[in-house]
Amino acid sequence: MNIANQAVIYAFVRYVYAATGTTPQAVVPDPVALAQQAISALNIPVPAVSFGPDASKIAANYWTYLWVTNATPKTATATAAAGPVTVTATATLTSMAYSMGEPVSASDLSTPSVPFTCTGAGTDPGPSVDITATPPAGSCAYMFHVRSTAARTNGAGSWPVTATATWTVVWTSNIGVGGTVVPPTRASTTQVRVGAWGTVIVANGSPGPTG
Repeated sequence: MNIANQAVIYAFVRYVYAATGTTPQAVVPDPVALAQQAISALNIPVPAVSFGPDASKIAANYWTYLWVTNATPKTATATAAAGPVTVTATATLTSMAYSMGEPVSASDLSTPSVPFTCTGAGTDPGPSVDITATPPAGSCAYMFHVRSTAARTNGAGSWPVTATATWTVVWTSNIGVGGTVVPPTRASTTQVRVGAWGTVIVANGSPGPTG
């Protein structure tokens, strides 16, 4: 794991002194408090999302695959320690929710399309995937239905796709205490141009998506 995604916190141990002449007794640190420190130190990133198989040729009525790029770590770890107690918190990317920015149809531009959620980070399908075929089980894919023309997007020529990552944090300690926490989500927005496949002859003789 990249060291940038790990953190270690140390704290001092408090001692309680009894009657004169007796050995001071260390107060056992609260593992829940240490867990809160470790969770606060987690470096949970904003998701960077790819669209494919070719982001420059996304077209309405064909499948588009979505996945979190390798630039976004899928796990993050932080540790907090005080005296004999050590707590480690590990965050794992568990799901991605997508709001695709397009309307439900070209005839109803005021109603947004329904968001959807994919388990995990999604995977790159590779350049040869068949975008006319139903995506394999477990894939994260979406079919746009409306071209992102300038007239439909206030001149932007693209739909704003918002990706929201949900993480789950599991914390454990060396004294047998642990738990699970769902931290705040992280989100990013990417502008995606959506054209349409048509019989358009270009310089190399290959058809491509049109606006």
